[in-house]
Amino acid sequence: EWIATVLQKRGKYLLRGLQAMLDGTDDAGATRFWTAVRAERGLTKNALRVLDGTRPSAADGTPFARLLRHPLIAAQAQRRAGGSVTRPPSYLAASTVAAAVLDEFVGDDPRAMLEGRVAANALPEPLSTTLTALARQADGSITAFATAVEGWYDAQMARVSGYYKRWIKRWIIVVAAALVLVMHVDALSMAGTLWRDPEVRQAVVALASPTSCEAQKNDQQAYLACLNTEAAALRSAGLSVGPPAGCALTDLGACLLPRRDAPYTAPDVVAVIAGLLLS
Repeated sequence: EWIATVLQKRGKYLLRGLQAMLDGTDDAGATRFWTAVRAERGLTKNALRVLDGTRPSAADGTPFARLLRHPLIAAQAQRRAGGSVTRPPSYLAASTVAAAVLDEFVGDDPRAMLEGRVAANALPEPLSTTLTALARQADGSITAFATAVEGWYDAQMARVSGYYKRWIKRWIIVVAAALVLVMHVDALSMAGTLWRDPEVRQAVVALASPTSCEAQKNDQQAYLACLNTEAAALRSAGLSVGPPAGCALTDLGACLLPRRDAPYTAPDVVAVIAGLLLS
């Protein structure tokens, strides 16, 4: 969540979804990582410029830019006290988008489109074909037309949510891998130690039960000292807890294979890697 907030990923994915919906393009959808990052950055920068109303360009005439400038949409952006835009909207309600679409692209007389009196080429493609199809589906009802536009937006946002979830999963793997490596959370090694050594098992059970540390939660320094004491007790009992000795950025090998008296054999290395991957 913190990474997503810093990188403004919700707002960026929302912009990508709107652009794909209105213009039929997704400039940030490149397959190569750095190409996609640059395209997404360019899309966001352009959207902020449109929302800010500064430095107009030829792209301002696109349906995507026109919708962003609509007061219902522009009001959702995050702004400084002076009024300049700092972040694009990270969420837009379907009813808000539908109202803005109808106002910006259909105009004051939605029945003209509903009754087929608006030429198909009055709007750029693919927006023209899409709205015409939705108008035909509404069968003369303005309320049904607005509902259809909401459904169109919701369907697009469902796709965007899928992209966002896949992005989140990749970052979860990255964060988990870093924590497991630095803290050396070897599930197989820990399970084996607990299975073979009853004294270690009893020590872990004793420390897992409510202890005096709970009473010190209000004092951060005392609470941390108490937890460190418990961790030291687990280590002295024989359970690996926390970063191994020598683990540092200058010696990542010590994080993967903690130092020990006996040399590592090939099966030992495989077991350690399997335990880390399982964690």
